[in-house]
Amino acid sequence: MMLIAGATGIYQLGQLSNQVENLSVQIDGLRDEIRRSHQQLLHALANHTHDSDGKAVFTVPPGSEPTGANPNPSTPTQ
Repeated sequence: MMLIAGATGIYQLGQLSNQVENLSVQIDGLRDEIRRSHQQLLHALANHTHDSDGKAVFTVPPGSEPTGANPNPSTPTQ
């Protein structure tokens, strides 16, 4: 009985270790995405212009794809 309990415990520790490793990989991916988003935001703020009505006009930074509600990067945001 003790042998079965020990084997089950070892198996569960292996499963837990795999789950922790998978979460670490996901967290690293999220950190990279946050870093990239931060760089794009800083670029957009540093390189924005204003139209004749004073509204901010943002352009999509080079190398990024437009996402969100404003698919035309030359159009002022509301």
